Amino acid sequence: MTIRFVFRFLVTAIILMVVAGCTASTKPDLQPFCCVCFSPDGKLLAAGRGTYLHPMNGPRGTGKGEVFVWSTETWAEPRVLRNDLTSDVRGVAFRDGGREILAASDAYLPDLPGSTPSRDGNRISSWSTEDGKVKDTIVFRDTSEDKFFTGVGFVQQTAHAQKANLLAVAFLGGRPFVVDMNTGKPKYILEGHESSTCLVFSPDEKLLVSCLRRNKNQPLRPIKLFAADSGKAVAELDIGIHASQAAFSPDSTRVVVGSMEGDVVFVTSDFKKASERIRVAEKPIASIAYSPKGDFVAVGTRGWGTTRSRIYLLDTTTEKIIKTLTEEVPSLQALTVSPDGKLLVGAYGTHESANKEKPEGGVKVWETASGKLLRELK
Repeated sequence: MTIRFVFRFLVTAIILMVVAGCTASTKPDLQPFCCVCFSPDGKLLAAGRGTYLHPMNGPRGTGKGEVFVWSTETWAEPRVLRNDLTSDVRGVAFRDGGREILAASDAYLPDLPGSTPSRDGNRISSWSTEDGKVKDTIVFRDTSEDKFFTGVGFVQQTAHAQKANLLAVAFLGGRPFVVDMNTGKPKYILEGHESSTCLVFSPDEKLLVSCLRRNKNQPLRPIKLFAADSGKAVAELDIGIHASQAAFSPDSTRVVVGSMEGDVVFVTSDFKKASERIRVAEKPIASIAYSPKGDFVAVGTRGWGTTRSRIYLLDTTTEKIIKTLTEEVPSLQALTVSPDGKLLVGAYGTHESANKEKPEGGVKVWETASGKLLRELK
C-alpha cells in the first residue's frame, strides 16, 4: 500500500510539473524593448530588445538580443533577426536607403551566480531587409590592443549618419567613438566625453552632439559639439541642466536638449544661443524625437516601478506643450516619429523587480494628430 501511494504521489507531482511548465510557456513574452526606428520610406519599423533589465541603468541582457521588424502597411507578425547578439540591442538603424538594418548590442551579463560583467563582446550586426540574412558583424573586444576598443565599456546608445554611413556608439564607462560602416573600422574617438549616453548626428551630417548624463548630486557637464567628419570638438555649452537626451531639428539649425530634472532647452546648432528652460515634468527626460517637418517635438519621461512614463508634444515655434498623451507607458526607453509625421512610436520595458507582478515590454504606436493609441506591439 505504501509503495502504491508513493508511486501515485510521484506520478501526480510529475503531471503537475508538466502542466505548470506548459502553462508557463504560453505566457506572453514581455521582455523589454530598448530602441526603435522607422525605415526612410516609413514602410518598416524596427525595434531592438533583450531579456534582462538592469534595475539602475535600463534594459540589459543575458545573451538574447533580438531585432523585431514590422511592416507598417500590414502590422502582421514581425520578422525576428538574431545573430548571436551578446545582450540587449541598444541601438537600431536603417542604412543603404532602408535595404539594411544595423543593430548594436552590449556585452553586459547580470550579476548571476558564476557570471561576471564582461566587455568582451559588444557588437554591431547588419541584416538585409529583403530576406533577413546577416550581412556584417563587428565585435568590440575590451581586451583588444587596439586603442579604439580598450576600455570601451557597455553600449548605451547609437546614432547613424545615412549618407556618410557612420555609426556613433556611446558607452557606459567608456569613450564614445564613430565607426565607418563602409570599411567596418573605427574612424575616430570623441575625446573628453567619456560615458556619453546620448549621441546625435545632425540631418545634414556635419555635426555630432554628445550629452553626458549625470545624477543630480554630481557636477554639471556641458553638452559637446563635434565635427561629424573628423570628430574634432567644435563647441561646448553649459546650459545649467544635467543633459540626458537630445535631438536635431530637420534643418539642422536647432538642438533640443532634455534634462534629468525634467526640463527642455532649445539651442542653436552653433551653440551660441539657448532658450529659457521649459519645465515639462518633474521626472528625468528619457527620450526626445523631432518631427520630420520640425513643427513639434515628442518628449518622454522616465518611468520606474509604479511610476509610469508620460509623453508630451511641444510646439517648436511657441515652445509650449500642445498635447499630453493620455496613454502612459511602463518605462519609456526610446521615441521615434514616422517620416510622414503621422505616427509616434515608443519602445518601453521594465525590470521584474520594479514590477513584482511581471516584467513589461513592448512598442506602442500613437496617431500624432489626435494622440490616440492605435496599437501595441509585443
